[in-house]
Amino acid sequence: DDSGFSYVQASYCQHEADPVATVNTAGGSFSAPAGLVFVDASTGEIDLSASTAGSYTITYTTSGACPTSSTFDVAITASQDASFSYSTNTYCQSEPNPTATITGDVGSFTAAPAGLVFVDNTTGEIDLSASTAGTYTLTYTTSGACAASSTTNITIQGSEDASFAYSSSTFCQDGADPSPVVNAAGSFTAAPAGLVFVDNTTGEIDLDASTVGTYTLTYTTSGACAASSTADITITNAPDARFSYVQASYCQNEADAVATADPGASFGSFSATPAGLVLNASTGVIDVSASTPGSYT
Repeated sequence: DDSGFSYVQASYCQHEADPVATVNTAGGSFSAPAGLVFVDASTGEIDLSASTAGSYTITYTTSGACPTSSTFDVAITASQDASFSYSTNTYCQSEPNPTATITGDVGSFTAAPAGLVFVDNTTGEIDLSASTAGTYTLTYTTSGACAASSTTNITIQGSEDASFAYSSSTFCQDGADPSPVVNAAGSFTAAPAGLVFVDNTTGEIDLDASTVGTYTLTYTTSGACAASSTADITITNAPDARFSYVQASYCQNEADAVATADPGASFGSFSATPAGLVLNASTGVIDVSASTPGSYT
C-alpha cells in the first residue's frame, strides 16, 4: 500500500482550526506519541486545543493486504493569552481615564465602532472625555507567532448638563424670590452660610430670609454621571426711597422747598405729577415761584 500522507502545515497554533490529513490510501489509521489528541484517528484530524504543545511524529498505517506505514512531523505551539479586563463596563465621560488590566501576553487594543479614543492602545487606557458617548467592542490582540484575541464591551455615558441660570446675578432682599432654569435633576448648595433656599432642588432663594452678601451657588446633578457647575449671586439691601419736605403746602412767594431724604436712603431722582411743578430732579428742590399753583404728587 501507499501509506504516504501530509498536512497542509507542519506547524500549528493551539487556537487554529483542527487540521485533517490528506492520505494516498484511505482506510488506515493514525497514531502519535502521548500529548497529541486526534478528533478521529481514521482521518488524522488533530484536536489542536486539546493537544499539548510540542513536536510530534505522526504515523499512518494502511490496512490493506500489504500494509505499510509512513510518518509526518507536526509541531503544535501554545496559543498566546489575550486575557484582559477593566474595573467596570460602564464609564462617565467626566471620570478619570481607565486602564485595562492585562493578564495575558503583550499586544494592542482596537475598538469598534469609531468614537472611542485610546490614550495608549498598548495599555488600553481610554480617553473618556475625548470619546463619544456610546457602546464599543474592545478587542485585544497579542503580537506573537500564535497571536490570540479576546473582546469585551465598554459603554461610555455622557456627563449630565449641570448648567443653570438665574434672571440676574444681583437681587434685593424685598424682591420676589427667584428660581433658576436648570437642565437636569439635582440639588443646590451655597457658600458661605447666610443664603436660604425655599427649595434646594429647584434653587428658589428665600431673599428676605437670606443675609445680605455674595454667595457661590453650586448645582450638582443626581444621575449616574453627575456633574456640577457654579455661579455667584449677590443679595443687597432693599433701596430706601423715603423723603420729606418741611411743609405740605407752600405759597408762591415763599423760599424754594427743599427735600430731605431719610437717613440711609439710596441715591435716586425726583419726579412730579401732574405737569406744572418746577422740580430739580437730582436734589428735589421745588422752584415755588416758577411753579403753577396746584396740588402735586
